[in-house]
Amino acid sequence: MDFSLSQEECLLRDTLRRLAESELAPRAQRIDETAVFPHENLEMLAPLGVLGMNLPGEWGGPGVSAVGLSLAVEEIAAACASTASVLTAHFLATDAILLGGGDSLRRRYLPPAAAGDTLGAFALTEPQAGSNPADLQSRAELRNGRYRLRGTKQFISNAGVADFIVVFAKTDMEADHRGISAFVVDRDTEGIIISGPEKTMGLKGGHVFGVVF
Repeated sequence: MDFSLSQEECLLRDTLRRLAESELAPRAQRIDETAVFPHENLEMLAPLGVLGMNLPGEWGGPGVSAVGLSLAVEEIAAACASTASVLTAHFLATDAILLGGGDSLRRRYLPPAAAGDTLGAFALTEPQAGSNPADLQSRAELRNGRYRLRGTKQFISNAGVADFIVVFAKTDMEADHRGISAFVVDRDTEGIIISGPEKTMGLKGGHVFGVVF
């Protein structure tokens, strides 16, 4: 088995390494000391297609390999771990839509997210159900053709600045993990309360929030 990197993967790694060393690393200490969200880093990475690097070309991404994606995150994390935390949380949200959403949902959310015009959050963790999603208590009830979400999420990266949140809730409380569904919720939807960001010991620019629906 050949484990060598392709020419494209090497080029991607080297390009992001130069950018990370020259632009991201010099800001990392200030971000950690002031706990400021790394907006300017995301704005710098967006034109390079980094915010859509997990997505295929059909949905606005550059279509890089899984190895290329890992190399990109590695170089960014080496320079500024907070930026990498924000970025990978965004990837979780768009991956969920890519894998579980229909084409209309993908068309609405993925191209803007890949371009860096919008930012996603991924809301799974709960105060009493962190490592075991089957224990989550958030629920979604269908009423008059629409779902009503109720529940509390904790340590949700990006939630306070995201444009949309992928929320996991049970639609069948008796089915354990098989009763969990995912919903894409615009952050400005009525009935969302966001608290935080939490004070953390590290990755202080990678803000995490509590979210109540």
